[in-house]
Amino acid sequence: TLIKCITENEELVNLLKDAENLTFYAVSSRYPDEDIGISFDEAVNAVFIATNVMEVIKRALNDLGLSSL
Repeated sequence: TLIKCITENEELVNLLKDAENLTFYAVSSRYPDEDIGISFDEAVNAVFIATNVMEVIKRALNDLGLSSL
């Protein structure tokens, strides 16, 4: 059901493509010895993407009659 929900929701598909860029931050935070130099604008953009993904997923879960976070 979740796969069907994702593949049928164009907005979510596009957001998940954008969210792929967040993987860099997840990996780099595990290795703090690496100096990656994230700018303020990059951080704001990452939070914006993550928030949008979360909101779209919440709406999709509600549309399926499932309780969201």
